[in-house]
This record gives sequence, C-alpha cells and structure tokens, in this order.
Amino acid sequence: MIMKRTLFFILLLWSVSQALANNLALDVTDTVAVGEPGNSYVFEGYVHNLGSGVMVVQMTRTLNDIPENWSTTLCFGVNCYPPHVSAPDPVAVNPGDSLFFDIVFNTDELPADGRATLVFEDLVTGEKDSVTFTVQTRVMPAFSFQFEDTLVVTTPGESFTFETYIHNLTDSIMVFLVARLNNDIPADWSTTLCFGVSCYPPGVSDVSGTIMPGDSVFFDIVFSTSSQPDTGRVLLEFLDMMSGQSVRQWLVVITQKMPAPFNVHIKDTLATGNPGDELIGEGVIYNVSDTTQTVFIVRTSNQLPEGWSSSLCFENCYAPEVDTISADLNQGDSLEFSIHFFTNDQPASASATLCIFTEGSQDTVKQTFYAETQSTGLARYNALNPQQFKVLGNYPNPFNNATTIEFNLPAKTELVTLKIFSISGEVVFNKEIKGLNQGVNRVRFSAQNLSSGLYIYQIQARSLGGSIEQGSGKFLLIK
Repeated sequence: MIMKRTLFFILLLWSVSQALANNLALDVTDTVAVGEPGNSYVFEGYVHNLGSGVMVVQMTRTLNDIPENWSTTLCFGVNCYPPHVSAPDPVAVNPGDSLFFDIVFNTDELPADGRATLVFEDLVTGEKDSVTFTVQTRVMPAFSFQFEDTLVVTTPGESFTFETYIHNLTDSIMVFLVARLNNDIPADWSTTLCFGVSCYPPGVSDVSGTIMPGDSVFFDIVFSTSSQPDTGRVLLEFLDMMSGQSVRQWLVVITQKMPAPFNVHIKDTLATGNPGDELIGEGVIYNVSDTTQTVFIVRTSNQLPEGWSSSLCFENCYAPEVDTISADLNQGDSLEFSIHFFTNDQPASASATLCIFTEGSQDTVKQTFYAETQSTGLARYNALNPQQFKVLGNYPNPFNNATTIEFNLPAKTELVTLKIFSISGEVVFNKEIKGLNQGVNRVRFSAQNLSSGLYIYQIQARSLGGSIEQGSGKFLLIK
C-alpha cells in the first residue's frame, strides 16, 4: 500500500513539473552593440512568466569577460546593484506577469571588446534560460575618401589626375588639411594640389579648408609628366585637425611607351617600269589592339615630275588631290593600302611620303615610296652620239644596295675615275679604273658602307692624249 502511494506521489510531481516546463521566457531587443570608446551601452530585457503558478526568478552574471578598466552593472526589477554584485536578490513573478532587467557596460577610452552572460533560473521548477551580450568599441572615422585608382600607367608626356571627395562624417565643422609628405618624382615632373575650388602652384605642399557637418569637399592632385618613360609617387596625409585623425595614402604614376595598336607591313618601296606605266607601292595595316581602330593615311610629300600624278587607295582609289584617307579596322583584321603613280611618256623618277597612324595614338609609321620609269636600252643608244663623252645615268635609281652607272667613251682612255660625293660635298668614295675601251661602259657601285640619302656621282675620263672630260649625276640610296 505504501509503495502504491509513493509511486502515485512521484507521478504527480512529474506531471506538475511537465505542466510548468517552458514557462520562463526571455525577451531582449539587442545582444550586440558597436560604438565609440568611453561610452556606456545598455541592454534591456524582460523575464516573462508564462505559467499558472508563481515563479521565483534568480538572475546570475555567470560570465563577465571585459577589459580591466570596464565594468558591468545589473538592474533586476526595481533595484540596481554595484558592479561587483553578480547575483541580485531573487524576485517573485506572478503568472502572466513580466520582470524588467538590464545590464550596463561602462567602457574606457581604448577600443576593445567585452561580453557578459546572464542566467535566469526559476527556483521553484529549476527551469533556466540564458543570454550573452557583447560590446565592441571602435574609433569611428571622422572622415572618409576613396580614390578610384592609386596606381596608373600612362604614356610619357601625359598628365594624370587623381580625384576624390573628402566626406565629413561628424556632426561638427571640420578643419581639414591635406599635406604632400613625400614628392618622389623625376626632376622634370611636377605635382599640383587642388582643394575645393582652388588649385595651388607645384611648390605648395599642403592645402586646407573647412568641411561642414555631413558635407563633402573635392580634392585632386595632378601629375604632370615628361616625354621620357619614368615612375613617380607621392605620399599624401589627410588630417582632421579637430580630432587628430589622419590617413596616409601613396599615389603612383608609371609612364611607359604603350605598344602601338597597329602594325604596318610594306611590300615594296620602289616601283619601276616603262614610261606611261602605272606604278604601284603597296602595304598592309594590321589591327593588333582589342578595339576597332580608325586608320589614317596622310600624304605629306609628293615629289612628282611634270605630267605625273599619284593617288591614295584603300579598297578604292581617291582623286590625286586627296592627301588624307581613313577607314575603320576591326580588332584582329587587316587592311591593304597602296599609292599609285601615273607616269608620262618620258623617263623620270618620283617619290611620295605617307604617314600612317590611328585615332588617339601617338604612334606613327612614316614611309616613302619611290617610282622610276626608264627608257629601253635600244632607245637610249639610238640617241647616243658615239663621238661624244656622256654620262648615261644609273639603274636602278633609287636603289637599296648597289647600282650600275653607265657612260659613253668616244675613245679608249688611259684612266677613268669614279667619285661619290655626299650632298654636303664630302668625297665618300673614290675609285680609279684603267684600260676602258671606246663605247658604252658600265661600273657597278656597292653602297654597303653608306647610309641612306641623296648622293652625287662624277665620272672623269683621261684619254691617251691627256685630255680630260667629265660628267655627273645623282642617285638616291634607300636602306
């Protein structure tokens, strides 16, 4: 009988405890706070009795992980306790009622983190719940700025501007200073500071002004570079003179010659033919960039004999008076171009210089094309007086490496001298030739040791009787 009563009492206690389970509920708004050092941060909450019986609640601060100079203070119900009290007196809470509590974190002036855990227990049923609160103190920035780039690569001789806005994040007027602490640039570069609406000479190393609460001011620094590839960098300090907050920033400019967006292949620079022929110089332009390029060809020189003309051509040829043509060239594509020389019925030579470039690029390809018409050998010789000394010219002209000079001797000579003069009159070649017979003679001249340019050649013949005759001509060497 006793055993049955004991078992009944145990079952009754178990059913009562089950009915009272989950009756203690916590309600808090925030558990984490982030702010400036030196402030106090308050977390508030309620303990709710959701059951049907009276609840006796004990609050205990089981964790107080805070910096040495911080403190936490507990308030439970209507009472607040000193920082050293970690377990305030228990408080009874009627069914359906709530009990207020809070915990105050008192921080110091140094940025740090702290946390505390509170455990709530119903001493009647043993039901527990807990919550952990965290405070993070940080030095809040008084201002902000952001450059789009801090390192740029540009072409020599170009200027580059770093721009930003300085924002006042405080609720007070800010006296702001930007100082150029280091101006590590080449001697022929300069940097210029601008603050707000004012720009200053390169020698001014710091600029300042006021920024209203929540407002912004424009700032930029201009790097002026030279024509030689180089690198320059500047260290700036941004300083709020009221709070003492400062931020330093390096800005770097590298100038280097950018690869040309196009390549040019020239097929031939010298076109030869008979009088009356149409002579053509040709080439191909390749777009090696990653964008569409607008290609220009400008004829800067057009040295033509009377009766000749020349025309520039892409897919179509333009009128002789058109000196500039252009076309769009897609990425990876190529474009053929040509210059056509229209000759007359007389032997002659001509040249035209073309400049090839693309829009927006500083790279230019300069190429001179030459054209020459020559009479047939039979025509030249039929017009020749065999009793007359005469220099008949050279072929080819212009030439790349070697040319042949022809001249007529009315009699056998003792000595023939070939001299080559530069355009300034300096003798750059001198050769004596003996034993040449009467008639048309030819001398092969190799120009391996000469640079490109216009030269004058002279043939001097001394006969067996001692008389001397001479003649001269011009040729153009192209390498």
